[in-house]
Amino acid sequence: MTTTQTYIYHLRRLFDAVSDSVTGRDLVVTHSPGYVLKLDKSRVDAHQFRTLVTEARVCRDSDPMRALKAVRTALSLVEDAPLVDVVLGRTLATYATNLREDTVNALELRISLDIRRGMNQEVISELRTLTAEHPYREGFYLQLMLALYLSNRRSEALGVYHEIRRTLHADMGVEPSHELSRLQHAILVGETSELPGLTSNDAPVLTHGLTS
Repeated sequence: MTTTQTYIYHLRRLFDAVSDSVTGRDLVVTHSPGYVLKLDKSRVDAHQFRTLVTEARVCRDSDPMRALKAVRTALSLVEDAPLVDVVLGRTLATYATNLREDTVNALELRISLDIRRGMNQEVISELRTLTAEHPYREGFYLQLMLALYLSNRRSEALGVYHEIRRTLHADMGVEPSHELSRLQHAILVGETSELPGLTSNDAPVLTHGLTS
């Protein structure tokens, strides 16, 4: 008990040093037979992250620049592998897995918004790394194909499709998703009006990307 009280004392001092609005005694409250951490959700980075990602998804079509700003801010709040340096029990392990999945989903959203604003060449290297790290995540392969095609690298884009098709067939015995197959077909026939991952509002991106 004495050791615990010493830790709580130092924890409260730490909160006092970094907070300008509440004291450590307000944050760590004595509650028999122990202590309770009372923290507003707005002060928790994981909660802020999810709030910002939700905002980005809501306005991704109506205001893509606002969405991009929101999701970039969200990603700045979390590490690539949240809680990787923490020994996890069963409950925290599930929470960490969910948070990591949310982080990867947010990254996929950010890249889609970057491509929509014409930054297809800038994201190619990042997407090659992500497809290597997530060999079964078809969304990253679709984005890589799209970015390569919009950068006038059609043969490389088709090569990416064959790469994921071989991987899925060899490891799982399945074919690529319908969306990936649609994109491959669109690239083969040179169809640019309805590329998966873009909307009709992205015509300027298509025109610039395929003619620059």
